[in-house]
Amino acid sequence: MKLLRSLRLCGLFLFLFPVLLVADEPVNEPFLVCADQTAVGLPDWVRNTTIYEINVRQYSAAGTFAAVEADLERIRDLGAMTLWFMPVHPIGTINRKGTLGSYYSITDYRGVNPEFGSAADFKRLVVKAQSMGFRIVMDWVANHTAWDHGWTKTHPEYYATNEAGEFVPPYGFDWTDVIQLDFQNRELWDVMIDEMRYWVQEFGIDGFRCDYAKGVPTPFWDEAARQLRAEKPDLYFLSEAETPQHQLSAFNSSYGFDMMHVINSVAAGDYGASHIDDDLAKTAVRFPAGASMLYYTSNHDENSWQGTVYERLGGGVEVFAVLTYLLDGVPLLYNGQEAGMA
Repeated sequence: MKLLRSLRLCGLFLFLFPVLLVADEPVNEPFLVCADQTAVGLPDWVRNTTIYEINVRQYSAAGTFAAVEADLERIRDLGAMTLWFMPVHPIGTINRKGTLGSYYSITDYRGVNPEFGSAADFKRLVVKAQSMGFRIVMDWVANHTAWDHGWTKTHPEYYATNEAGEFVPPYGFDWTDVIQLDFQNRELWDVMIDEMRYWVQEFGIDGFRCDYAKGVPTPFWDEAARQLRAEKPDLYFLSEAETPQHQLSAFNSSYGFDMMHVINSVAAGDYGASHIDDDLAKTAVRFPAGASMLYYTSNHDENSWQGTVYERLGGGVEVFAVLTYLLDGVPLLYNGQEAGMA
């Protein structure tokens, strides 16, 4: 009955907010309105934290784990006690984009990109950071792999294919350097969860930021969270999606994509400040009670493709940065923002 009620509410919501139907990517499952249900909630350690996103390649001139480790005291002095590492895995070479390739084109879920250092180097960084009170969140890319991931040879059945039986990039994107996994294959669920479990057991990480989370079925995330929280009850799951039902069983927080766009629009003068209240109200009627949103003015995607905060927010850079800390959610700081880097 709750599901039916949510579906009815979903229809009402789409009538009231038809703008959500306009998107630049396919909708993989309908967004349910979950306001009559209760969210998973936040682990205690997340409630007053700031997440600091680390792009290892661009964090320092060296681009290594060791360089990040050497700077931990400075980050701690900022008060940002949760470190989110963008993918640390080896990057694919087949159909690579550019000379360096994308972090999100992964050849081995248990491997470490040798450009950054060794697995031992990363583990030493994790241990050192946790000894200083930091929590560690890993980026997890479940929707797709590189063309040269080992599974393409050993388990081609894990991948989606076209009518000719050929691997295909993710649907609706120009992500030609990666190929789509097929989550209709339940065997893939078990294997993917085992890959995630490896980092919890062997490296002691504290959470996952799940890339393009709406590209993977919610029931998979529910099962992954159930199994992995059996290993570590206060494991944090952050959804890179604004899908309300994600927070019913799996995810503790979701990306505040809409709020980020609202901030851009208000800063540009396209809308008044009341547009911020409108977005908060919209979130309240969509998400389950007690839901948590991630608020930010920049991250690696926005800075790369949409412009720096100075280009997007102009004289409002500091004002809107403060706002992301005052809203009832989890604030995100992208490395370099604290130094005013563009």
